[in-house]
Amino acid sequence: MIIESMTIVRALMPTAVLIALVSFLESIAVAKSLAGRRREKVDSNQELVALGVANVCGSFLSAYPTSGSLSRSALVAQTSGARCTPLHGLVASCLVLVVLPAG
Repeated sequence: MIIESMTIVRALMPTAVLIALVSFLESIAVAKSLAGRRREKVDSNQELVALGVANVCGSFLSAYPTSGSLSRSALVAQTSGARCTPLHGLVASCLVLVVLPAG
């Protein structure tokens, strides 16, 4: 039984590593794009640690894996003149909750 499990883990590991790498690159791309507009620095090590901690903690709660978003809602908001504040996040979340059931 354990040997079969290890065989499955070995078979899935390259794909899992590739998915994690793409997820990290998406997060860094969005973070650097936002930081560039504000002339701020991005610590890629901190980003990787944050994604890792979020995913490990989420695994204990059966949550979906966490990663960056290519929707770029924060970029769109900033480009349109909105400030990325907690209120912006709340409004965006409410809109997702309204639109999600319609999909």
